[in-house]
Amino acid sequence: MLPTPTHIQVKKPQIFKRHYEFWLKEQELAVLDYGKVWYSEAIFRVRDHQWKFKTTGFWKRFIEVTAEQSPYIKLRIHTKWAYKMSVSLDNRNTWHFKGTGFWKRTWGWYDEKENMVIEIRSNYFSKKNRGEIILHQPITHDMLLLAALGWYEVVAFEEHTSASAAA
Repeated sequence: MLPTPTHIQVKKPQIFKRHYEFWLKEQELAVLDYGKVWYSEAIFRVRDHQWKFKTTGFWKRFIEVTAEQSPYIKLRIHTKWAYKMSVSLDNRNTWHFKGTGFWKRTWGWYDEKENMVIEIRSNYFSKKNRGEIILHQPITHDMLLLAALGWYEVVAFEEHTSASAAA
């Protein structure tokens, strides 16, 4: 039997600051905070755990993930031009991130059997209520890390497309 999906709201309390809060019902669950406005480095915090995301490269983009606490993970994730990526956090499962749809694009993390594990819906035009993340598995640090990595990629995609449209 499948667990009941968990809905997490993504809020952006300040319009000009790249600071995102992940809310489960009425409780703040995690925070994704960018250091500067046009900087590709962000800190993701869940209670006493913290990860640092940094995008490097131009022709070949990578996301570097480092943890400040146990388990001390250090990942270098290759992202493709279509903002797709694959991640293995525990060397047992490989998760694939990709977008579906064109006009109302949704993003998701899929397992090796192509079952959706995490669904991400962005609401770019709302500056306060920025989106929703739906977890189809129980909440763990790994699932929250995947959700934050996915949101980090969605924000990069939206900034890239809006900059392309403005040019």
